[in-house]
Amino acid sequence: MVSSAPLCACLNDTIESLASLLAALEAEHTALSTNNAEQLELATRDKQLRLAAHQETQALLQQALGEENPSGQLPGQADSAVDGGPNQALFERLRDLTNRCQQSNQRNGMLIAEMQQRTRDALGILRNSHASPLYTGDGLSSAASDTRSLGKA
Repeated sequence: MVSSAPLCACLNDTIESLASLLAALEAEHTALSTNNAEQLELATRDKQLRLAAHQETQALLQQALGEENPSGQLPGQADSAVDGGPNQALFERLRDLTNRCQQSNQRNGMLIAEMQQRTRDALGILRNSHASPLYTGDGLSSAASDTRSLGKA
């Protein structure tokens, strides 16, 4: 394990990169919520840049801890620095920001999935492939076309 000062610097850099990524995710959410295509494009580009920067700082942190961690879990979870060590508060902040980023990203993903479904539904109506059309080709409502009375059914 490296001394506490370089590890502390790596932790702070990683926390800063995650905070920046969280801000980008929030900007993306705002653009999605307001259906602002231009802002969404900018926010998505910004998020990708911040994600790349975070991956670099995370790789440096993993090097500082002397661990390889391909699973994406927080590095050093079993390390003494986490369990009561001098950097415990930094690791806790790192965990908190990681969770918040994951939640924000999932929220944005769900919003995108909802928007995609609405778009597919609208396209289905426009392409006349909707399961129950609102109007027939004669301009009558589809409910009016079924004129059988209960006695004839």
